[in-house]
Amino acid sequence: KNSIHKGAVKMAYVAKLAKEHKGIPVPRAPLRAFRYTTAGGGAAELDRDGWPRSPILKVGFDPADMNPYSSKVVIMDECHNL
Repeated sequence: KNSIHKGAVKMAYVAKLAKEHKGIPVPRAPLRAFRYTTAGGGAAELDRDGWPRSPILKVGFDPADMNPYSSKVVIMDECHNL
C-alpha cells in the first residue's frame, strides 16, 4: 500500500524490496489480476481528473492516449468463455 504515487513506483519502496530480498531482482512493473468484469468496467474508467480509477493502471499511463491499457502486458485466460 502507498507504493505507487501518480503512476510511478516510489523509489523508497523499490529500495525497501531490494534490501529485504537481497539477490532477488525487483519487479520492473506491478502485476495485477482482474476479473473480466472489472478489467472492462470500473478499473478501465477514467476519473474526473483524466486518470484511470485503478492505481495499477495509472502506472505508465499517458493522458494524451487515454487508454489505460496502453504500454501494458495483458494476459487473458478463459477467453473462450467471452
